Amino acid sequence: MAWKTNTGSDKSSFSDKYHIQDQTPRWRPCYLRRGVLLVFAIIFCIIIAALETLNQISQAHNGIASSNKSRHYFWTYGPTAILTIVASFWSRVEFQAKQSAPWYSLLHGPEQAEKNVLLDYISEMQMISIWRALKNKHFIVASGVASSILLRLLVIFSTGLFSLQQVQVQKSNVPIQMHSNFNIENSTLYGFGLQAYDILNGVLFDNLPFPDGSTANFAFQEFSASALPSDANITVPIQGLMADLDCEVADVTVKGWPAGNYSSDLLCRVDLKTPSCNISNVKLQMMSNDVPIGATLQEGQCDNTNGPGGTRVVATSQEAKIVQSKDDDDSKKTLRRSVALICKPSLMSMSLKAQAKASQSSSNARFEPLQSQNATLPGLTAGNLIRPALSGFENTNGFRAIESHRRVVGSFSAQTQVALGMWLTGATPNLEPLFEVDVLQNVTVSYYRAMTAQLLHLARSQHEATTYGQAIVHENRVLVSQVPLRVMEALLSLGVLLLGSMIFFVSPETLAQWNPSYISSIVTILANSEDLRQSLRGTGAASMQDIYSRLAGQYYYSQNTPRGSAILSMSGDYHELDHLNPPSEYVAWKPFPGLVSRASGFVIIAMIIAALEVVLHLSQAGNGIADISFNEYLHYLWTIIPASIMVIISIFYSSMDFNTRCLAPFARLKQSTGATLKHSLGLSFLDNLGLHHIFLAVGSRHFAVLATTLATGAAFFLTIVTSGLYSATDVPRHLGSNFTQNGSFPNPKSIAPAALNIDEFSEVTGIVTAKYILQDNLTFPSWTWDDLVLPEILPHSVLSLGSMENSYVDIQVSALRAAPSCQLQTRAYLNPNITMENNSTDKFRLTVNLPRLSCSNNTAVGNWTQEVFSGKQLQSQNFGYSVHSPCSNPDPMNPGPKLWTNSYIWGQLSNTSVKSITALRCMQYAETIDASIRLKLPGLEITPNHPPIPDESSAKLVPDVYVPMSEWWVLSDRASYPMMDAFFHFLIAGKYGIPIEDLGAADQSEKVINAIKRQIRLITAQQFNYFSRRTSNETISRARLVGNITMPDRLRLVQDATSTRILEGILAAMLVLGILGSVIMNTDHVLPKNPCSIAAVASLLADSDLIDRQALEMMHPKDKPLQSSFFGQCRAYLGWRDGKYTSEPLGVGTETGSRGKFMIYLDSDDESRGWDVSQSETDVRNI
Repeated sequence: MAWKTNTGSDKSSFSDKYHIQDQTPRWRPCYLRRGVLLVFAIIFCIIIAALETLNQISQAHNGIASSNKSRHYFWTYGPTAILTIVASFWSRVEFQAKQSAPWYSLLHGPEQAEKNVLLDYISEMQMISIWRALKNKHFIVASGVASSILLRLLVIFSTGLFSLQQVQVQKSNVPIQMHSNFNIENSTLYGFGLQAYDILNGVLFDNLPFPDGSTANFAFQEFSASALPSDANITVPIQGLMADLDCEVADVTVKGWPAGNYSSDLLCRVDLKTPSCNISNVKLQMMSNDVPIGATLQEGQCDNTNGPGGTRVVATSQEAKIVQSKDDDDSKKTLRRSVALICKPSLMSMSLKAQAKASQSSSNARFEPLQSQNATLPGLTAGNLIRPALSGFENTNGFRAIESHRRVVGSFSAQTQVALGMWLTGATPNLEPLFEVDVLQNVTVSYYRAMTAQLLHLARSQHEATTYGQAIVHENRVLVSQVPLRVMEALLSLGVLLLGSMIFFVSPETLAQWNPSYISSIVTILANSEDLRQSLRGTGAASMQDIYSRLAGQYYYSQNTPRGSAILSMSGDYHELDHLNPPSEYVAWKPFPGLVSRASGFVIIAMIIAALEVVLHLSQAGNGIADISFNEYLHYLWTIIPASIMVIISIFYSSMDFNTRCLAPFARLKQSTGATLKHSLGLSFLDNLGLHHIFLAVGSRHFAVLATTLATGAAFFLTIVTSGLYSATDVPRHLGSNFTQNGSFPNPKSIAPAALNIDEFSEVTGIVTAKYILQDNLTFPSWTWDDLVLPEILPHSVLSLGSMENSYVDIQVSALRAAPSCQLQTRAYLNPNITMENNSTDKFRLTVNLPRLSCSNNTAVGNWTQEVFSGKQLQSQNFGYSVHSPCSNPDPMNPGPKLWTNSYIWGQLSNTSVKSITALRCMQYAETIDASIRLKLPGLEITPNHPPIPDESSAKLVPDVYVPMSEWWVLSDRASYPMMDAFFHFLIAGKYGIPIEDLGAADQSEKVINAIKRQIRLITAQQFNYFSRRTSNETISRARLVGNITMPDRLRLVQDATSTRILEGILAAMLVLGILGSVIMNTDHVLPKNPCSIAAVASLLADSDLIDRQALEMMHPKDKPLQSSFFGQCRAYLGWRDGKYTSEPLGVGTETGSRGKFMIYLDSDDESRGWDVSQSETDVRNI
């Protein structure tokens, strides 16, 4: 079989006759060029590099960055949006690779029709296209389609690329605030001895923590990091001071037995000797003659060494043997056994590394010593600490807890310093172990370190400075998930290889004169392609199977002719095809998705919208959909699976949109009015971006295309929004649980009434505890807070709290607090009177008139004159004093409950006169009140961040509850405060102090009254806690409490409301647009065949007069196909037409015998222009 070609003489005669210039092909796919493909390859490489860079940053810094609400959508939507944009542009490359494949095959032919004119990659499924392209060796198509699939997978996996996890992030050079330094003078130390003693009592017996800046062994610089989150772990370099003792065992030589201060005292005078120090005349004190045993810590001075350098701590334990005799004979007394230590003091400056939580007190920090050296402080030596440590608290008023905890033998007590050392070391209340050197040394050193640590802490200077440390912060960080990362990198690498193959195989040749996606371009080419036209005559209504049967096995190729591109066939007899009759009936081609499939898809989308709304409500109602873990593989369930569903919906709409855009020009031709060539044959919605299609559809009034293109454009955002639809969020979990009240306190019925004999020590000890809080800023003891005394709570026996770290429980309990009933007394009632002291010229006393309150009804039953102060040298200053007394019982034969009253008198003096004065006379009552408390688990502790909240409306007075005596003088251990007693001193200088100027300001009376009442309630709360709780009646039934446990570290899968609403809106818009597009144009009844191959479009034109008219138009080479004035008045139709070109179109339903052929044809006023169609057809065939 020979190739059919046109001779040169034929070309020349045609050109000469019609004056036609040579028309070379000018169209080449704009995206299918090496430069464009190289840009995509570079983009793929940049994305790979960016992914690996982000991964390295994530690995090195425990995440890329911290995430907050404002940046949530950036890292969820961002990667998917970028890849979706790349995929959108790549779809043009894929389309043009599919579109150009038949034309490249024709250009390099001859090839069988199956590889060119019958070839259709455009409408096939992508996997089938790859298989067919590889079979036909169309590697550009295979690579382009494969790359498109890779990009879809990239979009899906990008939704799981980043995950939000709470991780520990280490930060360097974090600013830490320092609040003190050690600029200590020896002269100030002794004045802090009592305060240091109080702190040790509070820590040992009231469960109070050490103050910030101190531990049991040393003092350190206070620090805080308020700018960091409360759960941050900070590490900061600080300085510390530690006083220590280096003890040597001393030889003991008895010198005598001097008499003590009392007849029961037993003293022994000894000399102590060590290799480095001798101390003479040391007194060893026994408990009594009856119990000749004792232990002592005392100050000693090395012989022949003066000053602090020779000062030592002497620790002894001793036991005497006494033979009873009538006379006090020293020979009958012997030192049976003894242990003596001479301890040299040292003062060390330490460099420490402190580690603590930002929210915790610095006293709870963990310390790592870095280095230490002898401290060199200008005003302090190691020996200066001994005296205040051993005897700085001698002026105490008593009532300290150690005083009731130091008994070791019968009714006898150990020395206070020794007893504190024994409690610090956990030694038993027995002196016997102290005869072991190691035990005695441990007790001595422990006491000395603890006491001196508090002295150094109290004597420090307040100094604000900033240093820099490290912090480990728990942050929600964006992490790169490894599996999506590696999959994406592999896909992108494969994409680069595929692009390399495309760059290698792509041809720079042009394919045709015009873009063949337009019907008019096929008309132009078919006008030159008589071989193909003759092969397809009578096949307009044929299916692709019939056309395939007709053309299969034929060889076609393209050639440039003077009239433009032509598709030529191998030489053969056209009449061989006459036996192939046209189809007997018209069968419409139904592209997928058909009408039924589209309807089903719309129903599914409506169900997805409903499901999203239902799941959102479940998520909001249950604080999440389900409990999850940070398992990386589970992370993919809520990212990749929803994204895959949205990709399927996007593919569904893309297929529907492609069918609509592909068939839109043909659908317009099938209308009874036909269509202008501009809006049909000269229109294509295939080879452009979606935005261009939208403008084109609006301009040509193709509203079905507009609807489906908008829907597909909306689908562009589906996967992007889905990437932020679900997230793992820390959501507290609430769990109801039973708790038990340990004991019946503070049930008023359980509190014991006033005892017949006053237990002053037990009642007043709570005042000393309150002093620790007001003076040393210590926290409240367990089960007290501010002015509330709370019941002790125990967990239910079946509840395990060990696994509930960082959890807390909220419980409603009944609390007890003081309710002072007060009467305000003004100057007129008080009648203040300042008089001079007897036998004095410069000292004065102040008396006032006060009411005497009745115990029964808190009313005045008389007056009495009360001395406020005496022996004072007066000047212009503020003053404040409190007076304590029992209430008045007018009926001695019928005594009522014992109640205590206090008067609080304050004002301002102007030299020797009273400028202002006010008094508050209060009777002590108690009340119960409901309070909501939050306890931190597992220790059931009240934290400063969430103090108890009382319900003031529930306060109920309980007048029968005994309120311990209010002896505020116990607060005072110093000689005096300037014109104030201890109560008013703490009112001014305590933890909740008010300005001293308020005492003399008449307009601040209400503020002073509130401060007084608060301090009364706070102090009394500690008395209730120490005295009333211990004496409560345990036989009262215990209350069962219901608590609500909150566990914050629960990870829940949460559906994002914003993403849900956006997604629902997009899906709803797509649903409406999809239905609208299907109603406007039903793609099931447009054509009898798929128009995506050259042969399919040519079959609709082979019998048309349009081909003959286009042949004449080609005499005007400057005009685009069918765009000249030659066709200006023409309207095109698609339907049945007889062979005589009658102007009456025939419908599809016309009988087969009369309906002619199915084709695209013209209807115009050609006769008026005298155009001879038959002659023109003859002329064309002779070309």
